Amino acid sequence: MKKKKILFFGGSGLLALNWANKIYKSWEVILLKHKRNICFQHAKIMEFEKISKSNIIEVINKENPNLVVNCAAITEVEKCEEEKDNANLVNSVLPEIIANACKLMNIKFIHISTDHLFDGKSSFYQEDNPKSPLNNYGKTKDNAEEKILLENPEALIVRTNFFGWGTSYRYSFSDWIIKSLRESKSIKLFSDVYFTPIYIQELVKIIHILIDKNKQGIFNVVSKERISKFEFGIKIANIFKYPLSLISPISIEDISLMAQRPKDMSLSTKKILDEINYQIKDIENQLLDLKNQEKNRLKI
Repeated sequence: MKKKKILFFGGSGLLALNWANKIYKSWEVILLKHKRNICFQHAKIMEFEKISKSNIIEVINKENPNLVVNCAAITEVEKCEEEKDNANLVNSVLPEIIANACKLMNIKFIHISTDHLFDGKSSFYQEDNPKSPLNNYGKTKDNAEEKILLENPEALIVRTNFFGWGTSYRYSFSDWIIKSLRESKSIKLFSDVYFTPIYIQELVKIIHILIDKNKQGIFNVVSKERISKFEFGIKIANIFKYPLSLISPISIEDISLMAQRPKDMSLSTKKILDEINYQIKDIENQLLDLKNQEKNRLKI
């Protein structure tokens, strides 16, 4: 049977590459990259130079995929403050154009959003809670969600915060913690910033359940547990058998940052657990999977 075809915008990023590595045996994968040269033998890699409606329609029409996924984003919060026009182009304009193109060509579109959409004064935000982003990164991602749903109501928007094995040129948060501990470096992690992180492998598994069920609209795809960045680091140290003494807590109030950050980014899993028949692994078991899969990590 002929494989279905999946096309990724932001194909050189951590999520797209790990996603491709997980599904290439059952999907034909196309990775669109911008500047970064990558070598991944299980996918077709294509250059995508300029963000324009004509370029996007041309590449989608030429490849004619069954599914288009947008993983492209400028996620560095400070960079989004310094380069507002570029952040708006990549984080808001690009997904809007892709959503419109997919609607015109009747192709399912999935957009990867964020947990930076709220002011952090509450916990376990649900999909229909009013948004109030504190920084330009959150505002551009908020704007993208609104435009996508206007252009393409059948699109699937996934709000998440993921961790996993990164590449040689892009470390994930968990990579940085593991590398620091492995080198016996002391690190400080926020004890007053909370999130609901999910392992990429678990995230991709759940997204494909949503795809198979032809779900649309916004879904939080995260872990059920709300933990601080400090607690997350302690869990990693425990799983990987590194000294807990290397990690110390710090308050975000003690750090000078250009952009304001929410202290609580935790998202609720109520909607997704109500709509799919799947039990999300707890963070500890996800970290065990992370450890067990280190030998099979991407070599890019």
